[in-house]
Amino acid sequence: MRIDEILASGGPTFSFEFFPPKTPVGEQNLSAALAELRTLEPSFVSVTYGAGGSTRERTLEIVKQLKEEYGLEAMAHFTCVGATVDELRETLEETAWGFTPESLLGIYQWRSPRGHSTLRIAFTGSVQGHDAARPLDPPVVTTHWFAREEILQRATQLRTPLVLRCIDDWLAGRRLPLDALTAELSDPGLSVKAP
Repeated sequence: MRIDEILASGGPTFSFEFFPPKTPVGEQNLSAALAELRTLEPSFVSVTYGAGGSTRERTLEIVKQLKEEYGLEAMAHFTCVGATVDELRETLEETAWGFTPESLLGIYQWRSPRGHSTLRIAFTGSVQGHDAARPLDPPVVTTHWFAREEILQRATQLRTPLVLRCIDDWLAGRRLPLDALTAELSDPGLSVKAP
């Protein structure tokens, strides 16, 4: 059953969120946790991307493993808010939806309490042209779209507070011209300017 269907069923639900392990010991700990938590029969589980998408491939592998080996309904976090242009283009491969940037929402910087910095460049745009027959990238199992209220309920699970800040700026009507952002590559013949 899809997670949106589980949530719409009207009954009580609960889930667990996992972070992709970075070490072999972390993988052993995750396996042990899964063995115990699976007996509680969660409605679904989720696996987060690491900061800046650093564990993206591992996240998708774990989601697949949770479904195939543990029989748990699982999802990976994915959001277009704050993604780079390249990541937005990957949206098509990861969700089978096309995305057209229409404006720059803003450039945001956040420093975590542990001292890690995140620079988020957020775009607004339109999603169109869903191709249900298009296969997703091999590690992608499924995608889910959340309303702001649903994201707010998961605020403690977000990598940074910038996610909600970007959404709130969008809801407030903030829009900047796409040409406010340019990139100059080392070869002048390869100069790229936002569409």
